[in-house]
Formats: sequence, C-alpha cells, structure tokens
Amino acid sequence: MARRKLSKTKRILLMLDNIKDLFNFVVMIYIMMYIIAERHYRKYILKSPSFYDALSRIGNVQRMVYASDVRCINSLRMDRHTFSLLCSMLRTSGKLRDTRNVSVDEMVAMFLHILAHHEKNRIIQDRFLRSGETISRYFNAVLRAVLCLQGQLLKTPEPVPENSSDEKWKWFKNCLGALDGTYIRVHVPEVDKPRYRSRKNEIATNVLGVCSQDMQFIYVLPGWEGSAADSRVLHDAISRRHGFRVPHGYYYLVDAGYPNGEGFLAPYRGQRYHLNDWREGYQPTTPEEFFNMKHSSARNVIERCFGLLKMRWAILRSPSFFPVKTQCRIVIACCLLHNLIRREMAIDPLENELNATIGMDLQANSRSSTGRSGRNKEKQPSHTWTPIEDVALVEALTELCVSGVWKVDNGFKAGYLGQLEKIIEQKLPNCGLKANPHIESRVKTLKKQTLAISDMIANSSGFSWDHENKMVVCEKQVYDDWVKVHKEAKGLRLKPFIHYDSLVEAFGRDRANGLGAEGPAEANEDVNNDNEFVDLEGPAEAENIVPTPATRTTSSASNSTRTRKRARDAYAQCLGDMASTLRSFVDVTKTHLETMKEVLLNDHAASTKRGKLVEELMKIEGLNDYDVLEAAAIIIGDDSKIELLFSLPDNLKSQWIYKLLNQ
Repeated sequence: MARRKLSKTKRILLMLDNIKDLFNFVVMIYIMMYIIAERHYRKYILKSPSFYDALSRIGNVQRMVYASDVRCINSLRMDRHTFSLLCSMLRTSGKLRDTRNVSVDEMVAMFLHILAHHEKNRIIQDRFLRSGETISRYFNAVLRAVLCLQGQLLKTPEPVPENSSDEKWKWFKNCLGALDGTYIRVHVPEVDKPRYRSRKNEIATNVLGVCSQDMQFIYVLPGWEGSAADSRVLHDAISRRHGFRVPHGYYYLVDAGYPNGEGFLAPYRGQRYHLNDWREGYQPTTPEEFFNMKHSSARNVIERCFGLLKMRWAILRSPSFFPVKTQCRIVIACCLLHNLIRREMAIDPLENELNATIGMDLQANSRSSTGRSGRNKEKQPSHTWTPIEDVALVEALTELCVSGVWKVDNGFKAGYLGQLEKIIEQKLPNCGLKANPHIESRVKTLKKQTLAISDMIANSSGFSWDHENKMVVCEKQVYDDWVKVHKEAKGLRLKPFIHYDSLVEAFGRDRANGLGAEGPAEANEDVNNDNEFVDLEGPAEAENIVPTPATRTTSSASNSTRTRKRARDAYAQCLGDMASTLRSFVDVTKTHLETMKEVLLNDHAASTKRGKLVEELMKIEGLNDYDVLEAAAIIIGDDSKIELLFSLPDNLKSQWIYKLLNQ
C-alpha cells in the first residue's frame, strides 16, 4: 500500500509539536541544573567538610559552662545557676527553642561569649566548632529573645523610705535612683559621622541610663547621636509613648547637665560637687556645699553602674561592626543581662574589681590635687555685650567657617576662641573682649538660642519664622507648652534674633536627630511586629565546617566575612534572575506557539473547504458545468464567501449562487 503523503499544514503542525516537546525537555534540564548547582554551592562552596561530631561540640560547651562557676564566670560573666535560669527564661518568654543541630544552651553561650569578650566571628568558629553563618544566625536569634525579657528584667523603681539608714540615701527621701548619660563607641557610615561625633571627639552613641539604689537599670535609651546633649536625650525619653516616666511626688538625682525641675534634683551650680573635691579631709563650709557632697555621693551610683556594665561586657568598650540598630539593641541586652546577674548572683566578682580600680583612681587624683586651694576661684567681672560686638562676633564666626581651617564635623577645632579674639580685636580695637570668659560665654549663649529656635521651627507645629523681623512667631499657649519641656527656648518668642541665618551656618549643620534611638519596650515591640522569619534550622549542611586558625587581623576577618556575604548574595541574586528570565521566556514562547497553532489550524480548515468547493457547488440543482466553474472562480479567492457557502442551508445556497453569477 502506497505511503500517504502529509499535507504541508499537517507537517508544520507536527514540527511545532516536536519543537514544543523539545523546548519543555530543555526547560526541565535547565531547572534540574539550577537545583544541582544551588545544592553544590551550599554543600561544597559555602561550607567546608566537617571533622567534628555532635559529641565534640556538646563536650566543649559542657567544659565551658558546667565544669565550674569560676570557668563559667570567666567565659560568660555569670555563674551556672544564673546561666540555667537565663536559658529557661529564653525558652519560655523569649520563645527560643532547640534545633536539630544546636541546643539553647549552646546558642546562649555563644551569645554571651561574644558580648563578654567582643571576639569576632572567626574566633567563635574555632571556640565553638561552628560555622560563621550558624554563629551569626543564633546571635541574632538570642538577641531578639533577650529583648523580649525587658518586662521581667528591668528594675521596678522603689523610693528611699522615711526610715532609711543608708548613709548615702537617707538624705533623699522618696528618691527613686539616679540617671546620667554615657558614650558607647559605634561604627557608622562616613556620612553619619558628624552627627555621632561627641564632645570628646569620639564616634559614639549617647546612651541614657537610669538606675536604682542597688545598681540595677530602670530604663535605658541608646541610639541618640554623640553630638546630642544629655538634656535633649532626656527630653526625648520623657516624650516617648513607652518612654521614661517619673511618678508624681518622686524624683531622680541628676548632675548639673540636666535641668532642675519636677522629678529631677540637680546640685547647686558654682559650688564644689565632685567626689574628688572632698578628698584630703576637706569639709563643706556652707549648706550648699554640704548638699552637693551628699548629692554627689548618692548620684555616683549611676557612674558605678556604667563602669560595671562596661567592665562586664567588652563589646561596649570598643566599636563593633554590627549595624547601628543592632549595636543599640546590644546595649539594651547588656543592661538586661546586667540586671539578671545583679539579681541572682549574691557575689559579683567584677564589683570588687571595680571598687579596687576606683580606689586607685581616687588616690591618684588626690595626689595630683594636693595643695589645691579650698576656696572657689574668684569670679571674673561680667560683661554686657553690645549689638556692635555681637555683629563682630558673628562675622568672626562666619570667617572661621568660610576659611575651612577651623570648622570641623561638629563644631570648631580647639583654639578657635583665641582666633575669634584676634579677629574681633582687629574689628574693634581696644574692646577688651577675651577668649575666656567673654567670647566663650557669648558663643555658648548664641549657640543655645540658635539650636532652640531651629528645634521650634523644624520639630513642632504652630511655630513659624518671620524672615522680615527675624523672630519666632506662634500662639502664646503653644509656646508656653513648648517651654515647659524645652527650658532653653524661654524668652525667644517674638524676640528679634537678627543673626539667626548666619549662626545656623556655624552651629546648625549635622545636628543629631535621634531617629535611631530605641528604648527597651520599643525594641521588644519592633521585634514582635517584625514579620521577618528567622530560620533557626538553616540548611542541612549548616555544621559542615573546618575550624581554621585565626591568623587574620580583626579588620581582614571582618572584610572577608563581608566579602563572602556579598558573593553569596550575588550568587543567589544571579540564580534568581536566571530563573525569572527563563520563566518569562517560557511564558512568552508558549503564548506565541499557541497563537501560531491556532492560525495554522484555521488555515488548515479553510484549505479543506477549498478542496470541497467544486463538490459542494455540483450539489446545487440547475447549475451546469460552466456555471459551476464560474461560481468557483468567484468564491475561491475569498475565505468569507467560502465560509458563507458552507454555512447556508441548501435552499438558500442556490439563490445566493445565482445572485453571484448575475452580478
């Protein structure tokens, strides 16, 4: 039997089906290669083969934590009982759980060891026989869990009772504790360094700490830039939704850097205050000096609390390479763990070490101050500045800014007051203005007023700046409410301040904004609201590591970690882009193939009807051969006429054909 020859259309359709099957096969092979490459990368490139089993790691943790209290305190800064209690709290309240590879005890041990010794990831890899990814993952997981304990670990303030016999605190009835600020050095991007540069020329965050009489933290607020004043940080803490609160009728002891108002008791200004002033047997001679002596002795608890905190956790003594937000949360976690240790450990070895260190410092300071006069320095006569002198001072400040020599990130270089004195002397000969105290005092006043006006205009509604009269304009009630919290703004409403624009250039740049500040309750709320899923299990090959000696420096190890992370992210992004591109290509190609198939099917149907056209015409009665040929010639070139012919009933076909022939 002769082989039947396929039509051209059927051959094209068959070829398209073969192409579609081939394309699906290629796509399947591509996806399989993608999966194999990803698994190979995770198993052999991202990880190295492991020579340690689970028993080795468990034994390592057992020796570090549970061998003895001495070893546990040296490694983790707490004894075995406190460590076990912390792990139990993290399981119940922090929702931390064991995984198939790592127990909660080992997670917490790694976390505490990093805080206590500020060792980098590569060192912890060798010590705990874990991969860098595992250490990083569990460090962040434990940090999040510790923040959830803020409600249990923060100290509830207790006032000094009326019958208190404590030599330091019996003078301050209803006092809840003391507060102060401290600098914690941090690493920030280059563009943010001006805002974080403190008055000590360090890149640091200004941390507000509030502690009780027994050196436990009541409240802590890290995150404010180092250039922010202590009083500004306190104002922000009070105004927060979950911020610092002082019950009515109670108060905290503060130093002279804070305002003396309701809820806060500051010392007398211009009188002896610091503890070093009362060494060598010197006794107060006035009621003000006696008050300052007792105030300084009691308020010193916050200084000791900060000293003990930094002595306990080495990560607070030098900047770390975590993001700024993580660094601030580490400060909160250190304060919470400090409270737990103070609460559970009857004897804190570090406190004895702190007392010995403070004693040596006081002896050195006493020797250096021997022979110092007990009387206050004679006050310099005050000077009333004239408008002409103010103009000369502002012009001199502008010259220093424009010169580019004296202006630095957050203020002026040391010695700029002497330079201002020289410039003013040239402008106003024989004016008698000296760098100290005249120019220094006036610059401080102008800076305070300039920044107070900037805060009113930028940070509160209801205030506006009258450019014509150079003054702050607002409703009296709005201003009165603002001044209750911001004492430095007193007297600035409707008061002309003609040098504001020039002084903003000198003082107003790179100001701290406190956007990164975060209290314990806010950090906990942010952690609970964070939808980011932390996979504690990780990949099945998470522990395939080979510990390597820490031969690199801290900087190179950190750079290597960041380089591997960038390479890992780039690899994953590349594979993701390839899969996305392939998916789009598959979808578009499939659409085109379906369209081509539909067109070819329609063309095949039309070709079939053309082949049956003459046969269909011959069925019509009354048409001779000539009429059939003439009608076929008219219809065959028009697909719509062919469709119409085959769709008409038999009684209408003849009428339509005769009409075409007559036309």
